[in-house]
Order: sequence, then structure tokens, then C-alpha cells
Amino acid sequence: MDLAISTRTFTDFPQEIVDAIIDTLCDDTTSLTACSLVCRRFLPRAQVHLFSTVALAHQHQCVTFYSLIQSSSHLHLNMRTLKLRCGFSTPNRDAWDITYEPLLRPIIRAANNLESLYLSSILCPIPSDNNSPLSSIFSCSLTSLELHSVRFADFKHLCAFARAWPTRKNFTCSGLMYTHTVPCEHTHPPGPLVECLDIDGAYGRTDILDNIISSGICPVSVGMLRSLVFPIHDKQDIERLQALAKLCADTLQSLHIIHIKSSFPFRLPSELAYQRLKVGSLRRLVVEVYDKSEGSDSGLLDWWINSIGAAEILEDITFKYFIEEGAVSTEVAKPLWRKMDSTLSRLTALRWFALNIVCWGYTVPDRDSPGSFESGDKLEKLKRALNESFRLLKARGVVTTTTAEIDDYL
Repeated sequence: MDLAISTRTFTDFPQEIVDAIIDTLCDDTTSLTACSLVCRRFLPRAQVHLFSTVALAHQHQCVTFYSLIQSSSHLHLNMRTLKLRCGFSTPNRDAWDITYEPLLRPIIRAANNLESLYLSSILCPIPSDNNSPLSSIFSCSLTSLELHSVRFADFKHLCAFARAWPTRKNFTCSGLMYTHTVPCEHTHPPGPLVECLDIDGAYGRTDILDNIISSGICPVSVGMLRSLVFPIHDKQDIERLQALAKLCADTLQSLHIIHIKSSFPFRLPSELAYQRLKVGSLRRLVVEVYDKSEGSDSGLLDWWINSIGAAEILEDITFKYFIEEGAVSTEVAKPLWRKMDSTLSRLTALRWFALNIVCWGYTVPDRDSPGSFESGDKLEKLKRALNESFRLLKARGVVTTTTAEIDDYL
């Protein structure tokens, strides 16, 4: 028996249905690529989702992508973000040296609408090095620059590289390395003003922050900063945060703190009070604390309570604590939570508050094992204490969310 098999192509469907299908798959690049291969072409809408961000980590990826832009006259126009990771294995070059991949030059030149550059584990060229295939990047009007584990010749090289784009508004960096350590000359003009800054000063790489604070000799200027992501590793970082906040106290609206470990002594709010953070323009605050120390981090929490009490126009506050079972005491924490409730209830602009405690080290209750409910009971006790501690905020109508949960992956 002959069976008539009917087939349809995307051109048989209304364009709005095709676009809706593609938009549904926007986060599933594997399926979207498979659909494009079946259709034997990248539909315009699919190109937007597939090629707005291009990540290259190996030479064969460069070859493949270059072939694609050669065969499609419009595909390269969708490139908004270019990510170059690790390094390319080229003859007689070490793993850092991505700058010698020849195909990078035509790929970058084709990226007429490039806005964001992400570099990871590479050796950056200097702007005057016209022989580098990456030199074409300096003619782009970038608005965002992200550097992770990138090697520079020295701090002056970093400044020259980062200042190559006066249009840049966002700057992120972590784990930067220098081949040579030379004194910073205070002769550089101020760097471009940025609106969003994310600098990790870990592993001794605090020179960028220190130069911003002491002299402004840095890849960027923070006079118009609106959003700051700031990891805290020790008490010196608290002081750096305080000094940095003073430079942008009139413009900073969003602050995201990531406290890597509790390095503060137990119950020393008086010692931290003089370092109280004051940012009058702050509207949104996110604090993440990863605490694996013994005892409570009440000194740190008390410092945050005192600091946010001075932020009169705060609208949105989120606290998230990742704490070991032995590092949290409900009885010790309840007075601090009540103080937080009292302090925040006086913030007239506050509309949203969330406190989430994620614990690890708890045993999941097993009904078949006698005595296994101890840890589960502790978690339930913690949940009840959280719900009971923020009555003033709830009575004032502030949207308040308090949760306690277990995370087995920390």
C-alpha cells in the first residue's frame, strides 16, 4: 500500500507562528540549531538567538564560524557579544596566545554591531599592536568589557587596553595577572566613566580598587556609577567598599555584595560600626554571605543592619546566607532578625524584603530510622523563628519572604 507523505516547510506557516516557535526555543540552542539544519538555512529570527552571542574556544570553532559568515551575508550583523575563552593551540605558541589566530581578524571585522567583549585566560594585546588579529577589536564601539584570568604585561598595559573604548559603560574583571610589576605612574588621564562595575579583588589583585580610591588612576572612573558588584574577602575589603561608596554616593542605585567567608570575630558590632556604609542614592541591595566558619556571623549581620538603616530610599533588599549547620544558632540570630525588622520597618520607601538561609550539613529526615528527625526539627525551628521575627514589616504591608532550605551541593 502506498502511503502519501505530506511535508511542510516553514514557508508554509504564517511568519508570526514561525517567529513564535523560534522564540520558544530561544534558550534551547541545540534544538534551534537542529531545526535550522533541517530547514537547511538559518531563518532570520533564529539567527538573532543563535548568533547574538558567539563563544570561541578552539581553532576549529573559528573555522566553522568563519565559514558560516562567509555563506550568509547577514548573519554577522546579529553578533552583539564575542566571548574568547582559554586559548588556541597554534604551532610554537603557548596556551595563552589567542592573539595569533589569523581568522580572528576577519571575524572581528565582520562584527559591525559588536557591543560586548568577554575575554578569559588569554594574553591581551596592546592597542598599538596592529599585527595582532585582535587589533580590529579596538575599532568597535564596545559598551561592555569583561576580563577573567587575563594576563597583561603590567598595570599600565591594563589601563591602555581598558581605556580603548570611551563608549564602555560596564566593566567586569577577576583574577587578572601581570607579567611584570612596575610602579603605577600618576600621569594617566581618568578612565572612561562606567555605570556598572564588578571587580573581584581576590588573590591579591586589589590594585585596581586601590587606584580608584587613592588617585583615580585606573581603567575606569566611577563618578557616574549606578550599579556595583563587590566581593568581600576580608576586613580590608570592607574599608575599600566604604571608600568606593563615598566616590559614587550620589549616583549608586544598586549594590550587590558577595561575602566569601566570615572573617569577622564573633559579636563585634561596635568595631564595625565606624565603618558603616552610607549611600544616600541606594535603591536596591543584595547581600550574599557564604559562611563556613565556626560560630555565628552576628558581627557582620549587625554591621549590615546599621548600614542599611541609613539608606532612606531603599526599595528592594535581599539577604541570602549560605551557612553550615553548626554556624547558625536560632537563639543568637533571633535578636538580630528582630533588630533588622525594626530597622527596616522605618524605611518608608521599602517595598520588598527577602531573607533566605540556605543550610548545608543537615540530614534529611528518614522516617524508618529512629532519631533521624533531629536535623529536620532544627530546620523547622529555623523556619518558624524567621516567620515570627519580621512582624513589623509584614504589618506595614512590605512584601516579606523568609525561607530556610537545605543545599546538599555546598
